[in-house]
Amino acid sequence: MGRKKPTESSKTLKAFELLVAPIEDLEIKGAKSSYCAVNGNMICFLTSDDQLALRLAKADREKFLAQHEDCVCIQHGTVMKDYVVVPDSILNNKRKLKVLFVKCLDNGYSLKPKPTSKKKAKKKK
Repeated sequence: MGRKKPTESSKTLKAFELLVAPIEDLEIKGAKSSYCAVNGNMICFLTSDDQLALRLAKADREKFLAQHEDCVCIQHGTVMKDYVVVPDSILNNKRKLKVLFVKCLDNGYSLKPKPTSKKKAKKKK
């Protein structure tokens, strides 16, 4: 089975779009999987199960997971060490979601920039 991209009516996708919209230098990218990146570092994405995953700083992640133990982000059988999955209780609360997303953004801007990997055009002879 192939991965399914969230439908346009997905409440998670709509919440994701509302978080990203007011931020000028941030856009949702990805053909199969929607994500955002800051300085070449992925900071958030929609999982194949239509959940929002956010990349948090270590202290913020530990605090979040102490309150929401079942929100560890697991993709393809691997725990993604910097990411948490946002539970519905926060996804449905715009104020809490925005506070959490600001922490995600702050962490993203604090990371060392990565060069983007664009394929070089082949030279014709």
